[in-house]
Amino acid sequence: MRKAMKAATFYAAFVGMVDCAWAQSTDLPICDKFDGTAQLYACSCAADAAVGDVFGTSKYSPDTALCAGAVHAGVIKPTGGIVQIIRGVAQDGFVGSEKHGIVSKDAPAADFSIFFMPS
Repeated sequence: MRKAMKAATFYAAFVGMVDCAWAQSTDLPICDKFDGTAQLYACSCAADAAVGDVFGTSKYSPDTALCAGAVHAGVIKPTGGIVQIIRGVAQDGFVGSEKHGIVSKDAPAADFSIFFMPS
């Protein structure tokens, strides 16, 4: 229990620091593909950019279209916004669902996963 609390505290502090840095940035790239080489990534989704396939729920496959995945995760609206992406660990598979008007699909195992965080 104590390790879990320490990990949660570290994560919250880490994400808080990242949020501050990204909130001040005005030169974010357009969301395209996340290749997993970075642990953290921030990008911008334009209005109506939520197109493409989404794979997974909460934990997403790296093949997920980033803007559509961010809408599915509820971190941005279809009108666009800034997306923060965190690289997660490998998954045995991904389970699809329907959330926020986007239907995601099941997907096979991947070497890493991605999570979407609000900015």
